[in-house]
Amino acid sequence: MKCSLRKLSRKVNIETFCEKIINDKKIIVLTALCLLLITYSNRIYDERRYYEVYINDRFITYTNNKKEIKKEYKEVLSYLKSKYEEADIDKTTLVFKNIWNKEFQLSKDIEVKENILKSLQGSVKAKKLILGDRTIGYVSSDKEKNQVFEALASAYIKDNGISKDEIKKVDVSGNIKLEDETINISKIEPIEIIASNIYNENKKSTNPLIKIDIVVKNTVKEEIPPSTKIVSTKDLYWGESNTVQGKAGTKEVLRDLTYENGTVISEQRISEKVITKATDSIIYKGAKDPISSGVAFLDPPSRGGITSSYGARWGSKHHGIDIAGNTGDPIEAAFDGTVANTGYNSIYGNMIVIDHGKGVETVYGHCSKILVSAGEKIKKGELIGRIGTTGRSTGPHLHFELRVNGEAINPIKYVK
Repeated sequence: MKCSLRKLSRKVNIETFCEKIINDKKIIVLTALCLLLITYSNRIYDERRYYEVYINDRFITYTNNKKEIKKEYKEVLSYLKSKYEEADIDKTTLVFKNIWNKEFQLSKDIEVKENILKSLQGSVKAKKLILGDRTIGYVSSDKEKNQVFEALASAYIKDNGISKDEIKKVDVSGNIKLEDETINISKIEPIEIIASNIYNENKKSTNPLIKIDIVVKNTVKEEIPPSTKIVSTKDLYWGESNTVQGKAGTKEVLRDLTYENGTVISEQRISEKVITKATDSIIYKGAKDPISSGVAFLDPPSRGGITSSYGARWGSKHHGIDIAGNTGDPIEAAFDGTVANTGYNSIYGNMIVIDHGKGVETVYGHCSKILVSAGEKIKKGELIGRIGTTGRSTGPHLHFELRVNGEAINPIKYVK
């Protein structure tokens, strides 16, 4: 009986102990959840909590980071004291005013610093920067003036995507002056703002305040166009040609580019290196004599039909063919060549003689108008005159001859 009671008592104690552990765990879990909720709520609150920042009742910026604004404020004061030895700065205080759920845009760091400077009161001995006849801003020293120009050059470098490794030199030119002046601190602007003002003035003016010349070494690839060679071949007849297209090559060109206020004004080539050679285009021109082969190679000089053939006619020899037409109809060159002569003949009337080389000539007679001159280069199919009835003629037509070494031959089988 005692044994049973002891066992029962031990069982009750174990159950009580287990219940206590379970309750303790619940308390721990609930506590952890509460802490997480509080932390999360504070985080949301902090993230949505913003301030308006003022100095001397002048608005500076919006922020959700007091430490950052205080840091920038100290940096501005430190800058003034280090650059302007006799800076007399009135005592000021940063004021942060709570705001909630307001629409606004955070300012950039440079804008914040500019606003801080404009809000400060006091005087400093500065140097007035004058470009031409314009006061551009105030700097602490000649060194800071150069930093303004460096910032301006950096803007042009960035605009043109120039790598700093490519820059050979930067030159500044213009009517630049510095004059000592005691000014209110509020007139001082960050270097970047002064450079930005010059940049904007230069951009909209045809007479820039200052010139920033940047010489850049630059490497580009360029195409090498193929050359053209003309080759005579007896595989083709006169007037025939065949072109084999070449292929462009490439070369690497090292050059110096000079930018003036961001615009390229000159280029100097330093060296060239061929990467791939170009292959020549070849024009094969026919050298085979079509006359000895009896091959047609002449274009019809006019559109009319043949009214009189080559050979015996009316008790004499007709040295060419007559082609019908109306006065004013076009006469075209039968083949490429050079105008040998033009003029009037009692038989042929107004006539044109074209020399096609190798002793071959064509003659065009009875023209109403001659539209070419001696020595003129002529292409096949080109307009050279107008049909007429000048000379010994019974009506408007074209008298057409083909001559080889001064002797007229029958042109019929050589006209296409």
